Amino acid sequence: EVRPAKMSYELHPPIDADKGTAVRQLAKGLDLVLFVGDDVGDLPAFEALEALEAAGVETVRVVVDSDELAPELAARADLVLPNPAGVVSLLRSLAEGTRRQAS
Repeated sequence: EVRPAKMSYELHPPIDADKGTAVRQLAKGLDLVLFVGDDVGDLPAFEALEALEAAGVETVRVVVDSDELAPELAARADLVLPNPAGVVSLLRSLAEGTRRQAS
Protein backbone atom coordinates (compact mmCIF):
# COMPACT_ATOMS: atom_id res chain seq x y z
CA GLU A 1 0.00 0.00 0.00
CA VAL A 2 1.29 3.47 -0.86
CA ARG A 3 0.52 6.22 1.66
CA PRO A 4 1.31 9.93 1.43
CA ALA A 5 3.98 11.22 3.77
CA LYS A 6 5.91 14.41 4.35
CA MET A 7 7.36 15.33 0.95
CA SER A 8 7.29 11.64 0.00
CA TYR A 9 5.27 8.45 -0.12
CA GLU A 10 5.64 5.48 2.20
CA LEU A 11 5.33 1.87 1.08
CA HIS A 12 3.54 -0.29 3.64
CA PRO A 13 3.46 -4.09 3.57
CA PRO A 14 0.04 -5.77 3.61
CA ILE A 15 0.00 -6.37 7.37
CA ASP A 16 -2.27 -5.02 10.08
CA ALA A 17 0.35 -2.97 11.92
CA ASP A 18 1.40 0.67 12.07
CA LYS A 19 3.24 3.03 14.41
CA GLY A 20 0.34 2.80 16.85
CA THR A 21 0.82 -0.96 17.02
CA ALA A 22 4.51 -0.43 17.78
CA VAL A 23 3.77 2.15 20.49
CA ARG A 24 1.28 -0.17 22.20
CA GLN A 25 3.76 -3.07 22.15
CA LEU A 26 6.75 -1.03 23.32
CA ALA A 27 4.76 0.75 26.05
CA LYS A 28 3.65 -2.42 27.85
CA GLY A 29 4.55 -2.08 31.52
CA LEU A 30 5.79 1.51 31.24
CA ASP A 31 4.57 4.43 33.32
CA LEU A 32 5.69 7.14 30.87
CA VAL A 33 5.94 7.22 27.09
CA LEU A 34 7.33 10.06 24.95
CA PHE A 35 6.89 10.00 21.17
CA VAL A 36 8.27 12.46 18.62
CA GLY A 37 6.62 12.75 15.22
CA ASP A 38 6.61 15.00 12.19
CA ASP A 39 4.28 13.42 9.67
CA VAL A 40 0.72 12.18 9.13
CA GLY A 41 2.13 8.66 9.38
CA ASP A 42 2.61 9.37 13.08
CA LEU A 43 -1.12 9.86 13.73
CA PRO A 44 -1.66 6.18 14.65
CA ALA A 45 1.08 6.54 17.28
CA PHE A 46 -0.60 9.64 18.70
CA GLU A 47 -3.91 7.74 18.81
CA ALA A 48 -2.19 4.91 20.70
CA LEU A 49 -0.72 7.44 23.13
CA GLU A 50 -4.17 8.91 23.75
CA ALA A 51 -5.47 5.42 24.58
CA LEU A 52 -2.53 4.80 26.90
CA GLU A 53 -3.16 8.13 28.60
CA ALA A 54 -6.81 7.18 29.13
CA ALA A 55 -5.53 3.99 30.77
CA GLY A 56 -3.39 5.97 33.24
CA VAL A 57 -0.03 6.04 31.47
CA GLU A 58 1.73 9.41 31.39
CA THR A 59 2.37 10.39 27.78
CA VAL A 60 4.13 13.21 25.99
CA ARG A 61 3.35 13.85 22.32
CA VAL A 62 5.99 15.95 20.58
CA VAL A 63 6.02 17.19 16.99
CA VAL A 64 8.71 18.86 14.94
CA ASP A 65 7.40 21.93 13.16
CA SER A 66 7.78 22.40 9.41
CA ASP A 67 5.88 23.85 6.49
CA GLU A 68 4.49 20.37 5.87
CA LEU A 69 3.36 19.65 9.46
CA ALA A 70 -0.17 18.25 9.34
CA PRO A 71 -2.55 20.43 11.38
CA GLU A 72 -4.22 17.36 12.88
CA LEU A 73 -0.85 16.18 14.22
CA ALA A 74 0.04 19.60 15.65
CA ALA A 75 -3.38 19.83 17.31
CA ARG A 76 -2.70 16.63 19.26
CA ALA A 77 0.82 17.57 20.36
CA ASP A 78 1.77 18.48 23.90
CA LEU A 79 4.91 20.18 22.62
CA VAL A 80 5.88 21.61 19.22
CA LEU A 81 9.61 21.92 18.61
CA PRO A 82 10.91 24.28 15.92
CA ASN A 83 13.27 21.83 14.20
CA PRO A 84 15.09 18.49 14.60
CA ALA A 85 17.81 20.19 16.65
CA GLY A 86 15.09 20.97 19.19
CA VAL A 87 14.52 17.23 19.61
CA VAL A 88 18.21 16.73 20.37
CA SER A 89 18.07 19.55 22.95
CA LEU A 90 14.97 18.06 24.55
CA LEU A 91 16.53 14.61 24.83
CA ARG A 92 19.76 16.02 26.24
CA SER A 93 17.80 17.99 28.84
CA LEU A 94 15.87 14.87 29.82
CA ALA A 95 19.08 12.84 30.08
CA GLU A 96 20.74 15.53 32.20
CA GLY A 97 17.72 15.71 34.50
CA THR A 98 17.79 11.93 34.89
CA ARG A 99 21.50 12.00 35.76
CA ARG A 100 20.93 14.72 38.38
CA GLN A 101 18.09 12.77 39.98
CA ALA A 102 20.24 9.63 40.12
CA SER A 103 23.02 11.46 42.01
